[in-house]
Amino acid sequence: MATFHRYQGERGGEERIEIQGRFDFKSHRDWRALVDELDPASSYVVDMSHTSFIDSSALGMLLMLRDRIAGIRIVGPNEDVRAIFDIARFDQVFLIEPAA
Repeated sequence: MATFHRYQGERGGEERIEIQGRFDFKSHRDWRALVDELDPASSYVVDMSHTSFIDSSALGMLLMLRDRIAGIRIVGPNEDVRAIFDIARFDQVFLIEPAA
């Protein structure tokens, strides 16, 4: 199960959400609580550099985030996570960047 950490990023006004571990259905309740706390007018970076695994429910949870928040960037997915994003064509939905 994933853990989520939310903190202010280095860029002004841009908050970061770090996802650590396995991002799967078991994470749904905690993810929903986090998303409900977010300000829809803010921009967010989803840091996936410490995400070891995602499944289809995680893809749905990221889409839930996109439905609530307009400004989202995903950074740092590992090779396996990036492959799942590519198959799901998430590069057409999100800006996905390598780790800085």
